[in-house]
Amino acid sequence: MRGIGKRLRHSYLLSNPDLLVICLGAFVTFLGMGVVLPVRNLYAEQTGSSPTEIGLMTAAFFGATFLFLLPCGWLTDRFGRKFMLAAGLGAHGIIAILYLVFTNPWVFIGLRFVEGIGAAALLPAARAYLGDVTVPERRGEAYGAFSAAISVGLLIGPGLGSELALFGYPVPFLVSSAMAFLVMALSLARVDDGRAKDHRSAEAGEMSVSLFDRRLLKPNLWGPMALTFGRNIALGLFNVLWSIWLNDLAIKQGLSEDVTLSLIGLSYTCFALPQLLFQPLAGRFADRHKRVLLILIPGILLGGVYALYGMLTSLPLICLFACVEGTLVSLFQPATDSYLIDVSPEEARGLIQGLFYAIGMGGGFISAIITPALYGPGGIHRLYPFVFLAITTLATTIIGSTIVARFDPRSKRRPKITRILPERAATYSGQPSPAISTVYNLTLPEENPASELLANN
Repeated sequence: MRGIGKRLRHSYLLSNPDLLVICLGAFVTFLGMGVVLPVRNLYAEQTGSSPTEIGLMTAAFFGATFLFLLPCGWLTDRFGRKFMLAAGLGAHGIIAILYLVFTNPWVFIGLRFVEGIGAAALLPAARAYLGDVTVPERRGEAYGAFSAAISVGLLIGPGLGSELALFGYPVPFLVSSAMAFLVMALSLARVDDGRAKDHRSAEAGEMSVSLFDRRLLKPNLWGPMALTFGRNIALGLFNVLWSIWLNDLAIKQGLSEDVTLSLIGLSYTCFALPQLLFQPLAGRFADRHKRVLLILIPGILLGGVYALYGMLTSLPLICLFACVEGTLVSLFQPATDSYLIDVSPEEARGLIQGLFYAIGMGGGFISAIITPALYGPGGIHRLYPFVFLAITTLATTIIGSTIVARFDPRSKRRPKITRILPERAATYSGQPSPAISTVYNLTLPEENPASELLANN
């Protein structure tokens, strides 16, 4: 217990108030989003939406986020993090209520599109602010804490949402809306753009960034871009098919609706729990060791897990593999996040975070269109979406980790240490020790006629 207490006292999360605020906000935000995650598609299906229309809902969200992330990232660099955080959270709070007002499938698609714009405003601002208020030496730990806060929200949210849905599908939406407005108030009260600017260098503060800055094309940025594209292929599948896939399996096994909702919530919890436990540790490891190892190995193993999903029919076994998947995700995510911040210019962090999420949402959009078609009516081709996911995960992992290994600035910060100085080496060999000025090529100004110092005097 003493060791745990000491570790908490020296925790970067508790010693950095700005980091604590943004992590607390992330927790409450994703708690609210997690509440509606397992029931949104089931609610849409109950009100008359077809699987194709549900797929279009998810595609609308990813498509809107993809279109608006880059402009919103640019706006967060221009007008500050606080404004964009409040705008995104306010949009989510309003949209959650509007789901209960309208039941037309095409209105749902439109609402998801607007909700995607809100997410585009929220995500780059939160991640850029996190990079602003943390030091480079501890960014892996900071992003690990941030990801863990999201995981806690996702850990509690879906299970809570499944239980709240037993009182009626509208209840999770109302709870989600209330949480969004709560975090909006917290952001307006506590996020300080001035403190963020204090952490930037003077050169970064004076430079301006255009929406289509040429630095976005630098090759060192495209490792994380490939990785987030592959990761969001997975998120697109899970947003569209996961609840429906598990519900179809439960119906075939004769399970009741209450048991099915509980198992769906449990699967999300099994995915999120390892991230809560391991992401802070993975972040610390990424601060001290080669980040590429935390990207390449878990990414390859994730491809195998996704292929196995398509062959499983046991719901408890699926929950077990969801736990394995969450463990692997928790290992590579902080390494990817800290690398991206390290190679991003300070004055363009919001813009680059916007591009990072835009590329990811592009992957999610493609997945939301392709995977329902691969799944087929009634899930007649249940293996195909997961094979598609496994292939894309392996391909993007290999591409992204190769780029990270090539350009990671962490490997360039460690100077080469000469264990034996040249004059000591000469002593060991029995030869006279050379003068230090000869070994290190040092000369005094009066010894060098070409010296500018001598000429000026």
